[in-house]
Amino acid sequence: MTMTTLAKALPNARFSERHWLDIDGSPDQVWAALSAVQWGDLRLTAPLMALRGLGQIQGLREQRLLDQGPVTLLHTDPPHYAAAGEVGRPWQLRPEPGRTPTSLEGLSAFGEPGWLKYGMDFVLEAAGSDRTRLTTTTLCEPTDESAARRFRPYWMLIRPFSGLIRREMLHAIARRVRRAASPDTAPGQRVLIGPAPRFGLPRYRDARFTIPAEPMLRIGGQGDRAFTLHRPDLDAVPEATKSLDLHCVMTWSAAGTRWTGWRFADLWETLLRDNAGPGTTEVLFTGLDGFTASIPLVELLRDDVMVAHSRDGRPLARDHDAPYRLVVPQLYGYQHVKHLCAIDPVDHHVRSHYEPWIMHRIGRVAHEERFGVGLRPLARVLNRALVRRSLRRYGMPDPQFQRNDLVRERLT
Repeated sequence: MTMTTLAKALPNARFSERHWLDIDGSPDQVWAALSAVQWGDLRLTAPLMALRGLGQIQGLREQRLLDQGPVTLLHTDPPHYAAAGEVGRPWQLRPEPGRTPTSLEGLSAFGEPGWLKYGMDFVLEAAGSDRTRLTTTTLCEPTDESAARRFRPYWMLIRPFSGLIRREMLHAIARRVRRAASPDTAPGQRVLIGPAPRFGLPRYRDARFTIPAEPMLRIGGQGDRAFTLHRPDLDAVPEATKSLDLHCVMTWSAAGTRWTGWRFADLWETLLRDNAGPGTTEVLFTGLDGFTASIPLVELLRDDVMVAHSRDGRPLARDHDAPYRLVVPQLYGYQHVKHLCAIDPVDHHVRSHYEPWIMHRIGRVAHEERFGVGLRPLARVLNRALVRRSLRRYGMPDPQFQRNDLVRERLT
C-alpha cells in the first residue's frame, strides 16, 4: 500500500498534538512560504533546540527548515501536503538516532523493539476566498511497551515546549506570506514627520575631527597595494541619484531621502575589485569620527547601495555626514557609516565592540536584526518606548510620526 500521509504511516500513534492557523493567502502562496521558511525566522525555537542538545542547528540561520529540520522530509504533495519523520530514542540525554527512513513506507515498516517512530506533517486547505488553513500534526508511535514507558515522561516534560515550537513555525510561515505580499514593508518602523536628526552614539556624534578641504578615500589592499581615491577618481564613475528610506534601529524611518553619489557596485567593479583579495567576503568601512562597520560584500552589491556625496540636492554638511556617507537601505542606519574616509576589503568579519549587545553584526531591516542577542519583539517594544525621548535628546522637541507604520522601501 502506498503511504500518502503521516497518519497512514503511523496508525497506532499514542502521543500526538495538532495546531492550525488561518493565513491570508492562497495555498500556493502558503506553500511557497512553508518551503522557504528558515531557522533564522524562528525566534524561540533555535535556542530551545540548542538546549535540547541539537547543537548542529547552530549556524544554520539561512538554511530552510524543511531541508535542515530535526526530522527528515519524506513526502511532499505541493501545494497541499508535506510530511517528515524519524526513528530515534529522544528520551536519552544524548538522543540516539535509529534508521533514518527514506519514505513514509519505510517509516511505517520499521518495527525493531525499543524505538520511537515520530513525525510531523503540514496540511494546507483552502479556507474561504484567498485564505488557507495551515495545520501541523505531530504523531509519535512507540514500537513496543518498553519504548512507550520511556517516552511517556519525556513527552509530558517537552509537550508545552513542543506546542510553542509548532505555533512559532505557523506564525513564521504567515509572516513570510505577508512579507511576500508586501515586500516593501519595513517591520516595526514608523515614518518620522520632518527632517531626520543627526543621530548616533554620543561617542561618535560628539567626536572632534577635521573634514579635509580635499576629501579622499583610503582603499585597503593586499600587501602594499593600498591606494587613495580623490574626487576626480570617483567622478570618473557614473553618478546616480536614488530616493531611499533610512531606517533607524530605534523604530523611526526617514522616508524618501534623495541621495546623490555612486553606486557601490559600480565602485567595486571599476575601482575596488582588482585590489581586493580573492577571499574577500566583507568590506570594512571607517569614518573620520572613528566609527567602523564590517558588512558582507553580498549586501553591498545591490543596486541601491551608495557612497553618497549629496543629500536632497545639497552637498553633505558636517551635521549630515560630510564628506561621504555609505547608504545601505536594507540595513539599519547604524551601518550607514558617516564621514566615510576608508574602505578595506577583508576576508572575515571585523567585529565591533558594540556587538552583539548594542548592534547586530549585519542589521537587516526585513529580519528586524536590531541586536545580536535575539529577543526581536522585546527589542522593538523597548526601542519604541524610548524613541521619543531619544529624538528629543537629538534635537527634535516634539517628534511626530505618520499614522501609517509601513515604510515603502524594497528590502527583500
